Amino acid sequence: MHDRQEISDLISKYGSLHDRLMVGPTPTAAQAVQFEKDALEWESIFTDDVEAVFTLTTTHGNKGFADVFRHPRPVSGYETGQWLGSNYCITDLTGDSAVGHSTFTLAFVYQRVLPDRHYDFGGNYDWRFRKVEGVWKISFVKPNTVWTAGADHSGVTIRDKQGYMHRFAAQ
Repeated sequence: MHDRQEISDLISKYGSLHDRLMVGPTPTAAQAVQFEKDALEWESIFTDDVEAVFTLTTTHGNKGFADVFRHPRPVSGYETGQWLGSNYCITDLTGDSAVGHSTFTLAFVYQRVLPDRHYDFGGNYDWRFRKVEGVWKISFVKPNTVWTAGADHSGVTIRDKQGYMHRFAAQ
């Protein structure tokens, strides 16, 4: 049970870092130190050989993974956003590896002063995890967008044969 909780906490950390790194204008000089700490923490939650599958790209390895978030920010057309994860289902937990699924909702707010104007989408994630030196890390991640609502003025998602899918990690 302890391993399942650690993995669930890892998914929550992914979401929290996603919010801090993904959306908004380029950090000011005053924010840059914390931004760099968050970017390094982002890289640390993945295995060295992580596979991240997004619609327009698949990345292998965590080195430089945080560079996706440096200027220009992947979702720079929005001032803020919120990633909400839920329904964490950890399966096939065997020794130092596990498989998981979860659902998510993302809300991107165009302007903080107008929080009722936003672009939303949601779906599910496919995850694989591996314990490295006693710490659970993400070894595979694939978001699958199922629905969208509102106008996407920033090009966060694209429509392809499988429906609306993530675009922002394809930098």
